[in-house]
Amino acid sequence: MDWAQLSAAGTKKGRRLAWRLGLGAAATLLAIDLCYAPSGRISRTYLLDAALETALMAVWSLDALSD
Repeated sequence: MDWAQLSAAGTKKGRRLAWRLGLGAAATLLAIDLCYAPSGRISRTYLLDAALETALMAVWSLDALSD
């Protein structure tokens, strides 16, 4: 996935593809963090990771809206 983002064309369509891939990955990891950290299956440190992923998705979304 990282290679797909890095190799995306410098066009608007390529940036949109990279944005969707990044947003999908962040959303998936966010869901895992929120599902397993509260139950103790993974470290509660991942709740901090969930907060950072939320912030990252918000910044990416704001940037996408400005295009």
